[in-house]
Amino acid sequence: MNPILGINFLQIIYHIFNFSILGLGLYILLYKPVVNFMDKRKAYYEDMDKKAKENLKDAENLFKDHEEKLENFRKEKEDLKAEAEAQARKEADEIIAKAKKEEENILLKAKASADFEREKLIKEGKEEVKDLLVKAIEKSVNDDQDPYDAFIHAFGKED
Repeated sequence: MNPILGINFLQIIYHIFNFSILGLGLYILLYKPVVNFMDKRKAYYEDMDKKAKENLKDAENLFKDHEEKLENFRKEKEDLKAEAEAQARKEADEIIAKAKKEEENILLKAKASADFEREKLIKEGKEEVKDLLVKAIEKSVNDDQDPYDAFIHAFGKED
């Protein structure tokens, strides 16, 4: 074959054939493994991102649950505190009422005792006055003195 214009078509076909074999070899040996590697890497990072988002979502849900539980515990604590305060006030009121009753009983007993002592003292005082009057009268009868002077004199001596 004669080359036309110095172009050998058989050489061009060989070059195209060699180039296609080289392209096919590079595709099989380099491009396909690199693309597979990149796809696997992309899938790996997408999977990691998906898991991270799921973990973040789970953590947010867990955080919300813990906040709700904490709020419930706070409410329960406040309720228990209010209940304890009410119970303490009730017990304090009962103790105060009991103390007031005891105070009233003690005052009544003290008043009764004071009344008894006063009556006793008045009775004893009357008895002493009677005795003094009797002594004064006896002395005035014996001494022929004025009864009033005898009473004053007898009372002054007895002290």
